[in-house]
Amino acid sequence: MYVEKEILKVLDLSLKRKFCFRAHYAFIMDCLDAYILGATMKVMELECLDGMPVKWRPPPLLKTAEKSDQYQWLTKLAQEILEKHVKLDKGKKNLSLQGT
Repeated sequence: MYVEKEILKVLDLSLKRKFCFRAHYAFIMDCLDAYILGATMKVMELECLDGMPVKWRPPPLLKTAEKSDQYQWLTKLAQEILEKHVKLDKGKKNLSLQGT
């Protein structure tokens, strides 16, 4: 009986640690998602999520275009977002995010 209680305590503690890690990880991922969304909205000059972008307006038939054309358009947009909002320090291998 004593051994079973100790095993349950260890399992309970490990589950709490795992949940705590997942909660922190989820928070970091949510912050990163928000930063990416904000940077994209700024580059595309979107006022709100429901609006149409002023810059980087998708071509009218982007959904029906070839996959390579879609990829090319998205790659160019991602490159501009990286250039404007992410600073890579190649010498120190550091990454810093610039405010949106």
